[in-house]
Amino acid sequence: MKEVFPKNWTRQDEALFCKFWSVLPRQSRVAKSYARKCWKRLEIEITDMEHIAASLERLKNSLNWRNGYAPNASTIINQQRWDDEGGAEPTKPATEQPRCKACHLTKEYHAVNERQGICTEFQV
Repeated sequence: MKEVFPKNWTRQDEALFCKFWSVLPRQSRVAKSYARKCWKRLEIEITDMEHIAASLERLKNSLNWRNGYAPNASTIINQQRWDDEGGAEPTKPATEQPRCKACHLTKEYHAVNERQGICTEFQV
C-alpha cells in the first residue's frame, strides 16, 4: 500500500516524524498517514524533538501506558501529550501482576477486553 504524505512534506519532516514514531509504544502506532498530517500541522522543530522523545519515554513508563492504555499517535500529537506531567509513578509496581499471554493486559484491565469480546480468556 502506498504511503500518503501531506502537502509540502520535506525530508526533515519525515526524519522528525520517524523519530517520533519509533519512540511510540507499539499499540499507539496506528493511522500513520493521519498522524503525519497532524504532525505537519504543528510544524515541529528539531530542537523540540529531544524534549518530545524524552517526555514520551517517561510517559511510556507510566502505569496507564504499561497496563495497556496508550493513546493513538494522532491523539498524542493533537493534544501535545509530551507536555503531560504524568509518568511520575515508579517504573515497576511493588508487586508485578500476571499478564495475559494473548493481549498482555493485567487481570484488572483484561475484563474490558472480555466484555468487548476482544480476548475471551485470561491466559497465564
